[in-house]
Amino acid sequence: MDHLRIVVNYFKGASSDLNLFYEKYKQFVDKYNDAETIRNRLEDEKKKIVKKKSDLKNYLNEWESELREIINKYNNLKTEKVKRKKLKEQKEQEEKFNNFIDEIQESYEMLYRELTEYKNKIERERIVGTEGLITDYYQRMNIEDQEPEMVQEVRFELEKDKYTIKIEVDGKEYNAFSKLSEGHLRTLGLSILLAIAKKNDIPVLIFDDIVNAIDAEHRANIIELMYEDSYLKRTQIIVTTHDRLFWERFCNKASNNKSGFNQEISHIMNYTNKGIIIKQYNVNFHNKIIEALEHNDIRQALVYCRIWFETIILDFCQKERISIKGNIRDRSIYISMTPVLNKAYSEVVNYINKEKNADQFNEYYVDQFNKYFNQIKNDLINWGGQNQEHHAFSEASYNFVHAKTSSEITDIYQAIFYLKLILFPKRSKRYKKRCKSRYGIIEKRINDLEKKLYYEEPINKEELEQERDCLKEKRDQLDEVIEFIGEIEN
Repeated sequence: MDHLRIVVNYFKGASSDLNLFYEKYKQFVDKYNDAETIRNRLEDEKKKIVKKKSDLKNYLNEWESELREIINKYNNLKTEKVKRKKLKEQKEQEEKFNNFIDEIQESYEMLYRELTEYKNKIERERIVGTEGLITDYYQRMNIEDQEPEMVQEVRFELEKDKYTIKIEVDGKEYNAFSKLSEGHLRTLGLSILLAIAKKNDIPVLIFDDIVNAIDAEHRANIIELMYEDSYLKRTQIIVTTHDRLFWERFCNKASNNKSGFNQEISHIMNYTNKGIIIKQYNVNFHNKIIEALEHNDIRQALVYCRIWFETIILDFCQKERISIKGNIRDRSIYISMTPVLNKAYSEVVNYINKEKNADQFNEYYVDQFNKYFNQIKNDLINWGGQNQEHHAFSEASYNFVHAKTSSEITDIYQAIFYLKLILFPKRSKRYKKRCKSRYGIIEKRINDLEKKLYYEEPINKEELEQERDCLKEKRDQLDEVIEFIGEIEN
């Protein structure tokens, strides 16, 4: 109660203060209400300003977008202007270039026409008058062709600014490239080159692998042509080849040449650590057989004896124009006419032993021929043991091959050697002269050695005696050959 009375007394004494507080409070409330009104009004204004700001921002964005679009369009127009300028310049350059190309085209066509005319003129000058020579060379290379297949005429025709080769076969005209085989085309090409070279009297000719795709018979004809043609006889020729048998036959043909065997006829390329050198390499059948015998290579000696013998027989048939019949064999792809070697042997024997040839061959000549031929026939020609076409041995001939001894092969070699002397007397005469010259050289050397051994008694006496004995053996062999040739000449 006391507390309450204190509070009431307090408020009674403070009424004036409360009135004053109330007035002030009322004024404060009025001011607050006015501020709230102002605040609300400001909020409204703020919202309006924010909205205007947003609208202005949107307008600004739209304006910036439009401005960027305008700038892009301007840049595009500017770029297009530059492109148009470049295109205009490029067009002008292309027009100039096209005009230049047109001028070049016109000049080229004019030059081509002039060059073609000049080429045709040169070709015409080169080939005019060669058709007969070409035909002759071609027929000599393909002499075994049957009459319906033989090319009777070769001529050139100008078609569309270039020459084509026309051939006449069995009375009909053909384009050479549509009628002839690859081998015949190669012989035709070689014939053209030889005819042009002969017409222009070219002093040096290089033949690079000319027998590629040409069979053995035509290769033999080419070899014969190279040694027998009057133009090629007086021409320096260089022949390269990958074919070993062609190389050997070509070089061995040189031994039958009228001028004698040229020891420098054959060369090979030898690879050394100092580079490539070219050296002489003798490939005649004689040396091949002797070399094989020195190394006890019976098989190789037999093969070369066989090839050498066949070469001699076929050369003799060609020289004496002996006809050789052939047989037709079906090789599934084509039918070919091939000479039969045993028939060639028989024809040669009959030719030598005919009575009508008695004036040409004396009795001693015929006896010696039959002696050596029969020896070769019995010892070398074994149809079951050797393959005719490839000069190789069949598996069944193994014992037959190895049954031969070096002395037997030497006898076969000697028989073939003497048979060659018999069949080619003119060559034998030339060989006899060389033997006599060689005989004199050996005889002089023997005399010098004997004097040295008799008077000086040198330190290497044994070596000198061996050399003397070897030379005496060679001298006796030469003497035997010279005597044999003299007997068949008489």
